[in-house]
Amino acid sequence: MKTYLERIRGKYRAAGRAAGSAVELYQRALEDGLVGTPLPAQVAGFVLERARRTVRVESRQAHDGPRALLG
Repeated sequence: MKTYLERIRGKYRAAGRAAGSAVELYQRALEDGLVGTPLPAQVAGFVLERARRTVRVESRQAHDGPRALLG
């Protein structure tokens, strides 16, 4: 996979359209119509908030450990 991405980045670089980071690579793919448009802001916001809540719960469980089960 890494070699494949390096080849793609090399082709973009040769065309004068740098794609050194993952974000730049995604932007080039969007420009070329190779991937769909990003999620609408409302949906993306919901997904991010859901991920934050999940991380908080997992973090709390890791911190509390077995004592959390005892109440």
